[in-house]
Amino acid sequence: TWNSALETNAQTHADKCIFSHSSDAYRSNVGEFSYAGENIYASSGTSLNVTIIVDDWYSEKSDYNYVTNTCTKVCGHYTQVVWANSTAIGCGVQFCPVLASSSMNNSYFVVCQYGP
Repeated sequence: TWNSALETNAQTHADKCIFSHSSDAYRSNVGEFSYAGENIYASSGTSLNVTIIVDDWYSEKSDYNYVTNTCTKVCGHYTQVVWANSTAIGCGVQFCPVLASSSMNNSYFVVCQYGP
């Protein structure tokens, strides 16, 4: 379910144009949620394709071990997308002429936050 508190929080972070996750403190007590999970993504170009973004996060599935509930590499984006307990999402996007903490310029910075 779309959640406006998560959306506002995600958009505020995206507006900063700094390619990094927001702090744990920033994601604490967001609306009805005591803590929000977060995925971030940067995309260069003149348009944004949400399907490609979600597919990229989902592609980490191959690094997830269901038996041990661990990752062989990075798979936190995947687990956040499919987490059974996540019931709400809110996303923000900002076009950043300069995306700090990255080598990308003229990029879209996407932030999605999940609750719980």
